[in-house]
Amino acid sequence: MAFKILEQGAAPKSVRSNQNLAKQSEYDAYVKQVVESGKVGGITPEGKDNTRSVAHSLTHAARRQGVNIETWVAAGVVYFQKTDKVRTKRKAKAAAPATAEAPKQEAAKK
Repeated sequence: MAFKILEQGAAPKSVRSNQNLAKQSEYDAYVKQVVESGKVGGITPEGKDNTRSVAHSLTHAARRQGVNIETWVAAGVVYFQKTDKVRTKRKAKAAAPATAEAPKQEAAKK
């Protein structure tokens, strides 16, 4: 592994694909239309897209706009609408407390 330190102007610029930016702004527009209309939007994936990637892109577009949306798939179409529900991350399961009975239970199984 080679490490080096460069002046800020000497480092290459970060590259973001124009195609990705165009797709991002497309999803931003879909979310904005649905939020403003108060209706439900539906997108049928085409080409390399699939329902999961479309739902993921819609969710990220909504987050960029500070909006919560709900997505669901029916018959290959991704539907979405604005929601007031706030999704939270699932809490990690607590580890089971260690007890002296655990070795006894294992011995009883044998």
